[in-house]
Amino acid sequence: MNNPADYLSRHARPATGKEEQEAKETEEYISLAEIVHSSQQDDCLQLVKQAISTGNWKSIISPEVARTEEARQQLKSLYHVKDELAITEDGCILRGARLVIPSRLTQQAVDLAHCSHQGMVKTKSHLRAKVWFPSLDVMVENTVQNCPACQTVSAPDRPAPIITEDIPLYPWHRASADFGQMLVVMDDHSRYPEVEIVSSTGAGETIAKLEKIMATHGLIRELITDPLSMDKYGPMICIRRTQNTER
Repeated sequence: MNNPADYLSRHARPATGKEEQEAKETEEYISLAEIVHSSQQDDCLQLVKQAISTGNWKSIISPEVARTEEARQQLKSLYHVKDELAITEDGCILRGARLVIPSRLTQQAVDLAHCSHQGMVKTKSHLRAKVWFPSLDVMVENTVQNCPACQTVSAPDRPAPIITEDIPLYPWHRASADFGQMLVVMDDHSRYPEVEIVSSTGAGETIAKLEKIMATHGLIRELITDPLSMDKYGPMICIRRTQNTER
């Protein structure tokens, strides 16, 4: 089956400013003349063009067709998207509206897309706007990961280490407290909660509620509150400062 297609005719809708800029950047990657010439010299793409024209795809996935493992993988990738492929009047191959870049030019295309060091996502986005080739994602990832400039500007901050505390040996030796609509105090040993309704977060009422809890369960040796509660509610700071002391 002969399936010629003009890739320029695929864009009848007027392009937006962003799309025009992306198209301009993509055209700067590599010239159409280079793609046409390299496509004619690319054995894999020539086999794919023949398969598109004849509809006979079985021949290109035969192990005897490709001489190298790289060529076999390339043909396999193209075979998987065969229903999206077409041939342009210039003899290039399209995947949808994107030009398929010959293997000889793929690294050049990646390097030109990456030259502004905008990171992995932006580099992939620029390439995908107009071109495609097998292993595009892998090549971009390898290029960006091995680029010192990209790693300097895009290296993520290391996550803060998780701080864990040992479970206390005895109930109510250590408890955690927090304010919501009420005062919640939880035993860190048993995970048993005590909930007290409070009308305010003032020191007097807070201390009275804590004394009630300790009268029931015993003296709390260490009371832990989160930083937000300590910043928002003054009494909690005082309570934490008296940890490991008896009243």
